[in-house]
Amino acid sequence: MNYIEQLNAFFIKKEQDALSSRAQCLYFNLLGLNNRYRWAAWFSVSGLLLQGMTGLSRNQLTQARAELMQKGYLCYETGRGSQTGRYHLEDLAALYRDEFGPQGGAQTKTQTETQPQRSTAPLLKIKTKEKQKQKETKGARATEPSVAEVKAFVAKSGSEVDPELFTTYYQARGWQAGGQPIRSWQAMIRAWDRRASLCFRVREPAANPALRYAQRAPAEQAALNALVQY
Repeated sequence: MNYIEQLNAFFIKKEQDALSSRAQCLYFNLLGLNNRYRWAAWFSVSGLLLQGMTGLSRNQLTQARAELMQKGYLCYETGRGSQTGRYHLEDLAALYRDEFGPQGGAQTKTQTETQPQRSTAPLLKIKTKEKQKQKETKGARATEPSVAEVKAFVAKSGSEVDPELFTTYYQARGWQAGGQPIRSWQAMIRAWDRRASLCFRVREPAANPALRYAQRAPAEQAALNALVQY
C-alpha cells in the first residue's frame, strides 16, 4: 500500500459514508502503525497500547473498532489466550485509484520529469564575475607615491609627518599595513597625525591640595595647625 494513496482514499470514503471522530482517530493510529510495520498484511497491537495512543477507553475502543469493521475499513481477529489481537487494513486505494490517478510516487516522478529544467549557466556567470570583482577589490592597492608627492600632501594638509620617514617606512614593507595592501597612503598620513597627537597630548596638572588648604577659613586653619603641632 501507499500511505498517501491510502489517506486520499480514506477521505473519499469518509465523505460518502460519515465516520465518527473516535473511529477516525483509531484508524489514523492503526495506519501509522501499519506503515511502521512495512504494510504487513496482519499486525498485532494490544488494546492498552491503542488506548494510550488514542485516549479512548476500553468500551470506546471496542465501539470505534466495530464501526471501522462494519464500514469496511479493516478486519480484526481476537487474540487467543494471552496473545494480542490482529488487524488487517483494507486497501482503500484500490477502490478509489481511478479518482486520483496512479500512485503518488509515480505521479510525482512523472511531473518532475516533464517539468523543464532551468539552466544555471547565467547564475554561475554572475557569481564568477562577483568573485573576480571581490578578488580585484581585495588585492587593489594605491599607486606608490614618491617623496615629492608625500611632501606636497603634507604641506597642503598641514601634517607634521616626516615625508621621507613615511615613504622609507612603507617602502621597506612593500606598501602594506597589517598584511594588507595600502589602498590610501593619504589616509595613512592622517592616521599617523592622530596617533602622534594622542601620544604627545599635554595633560593638565592636577589641582594642588595645598592651595585648597591655604584658602580655608582662619578658624579652621588655626585648628588644623594645632592638630599638626600636637
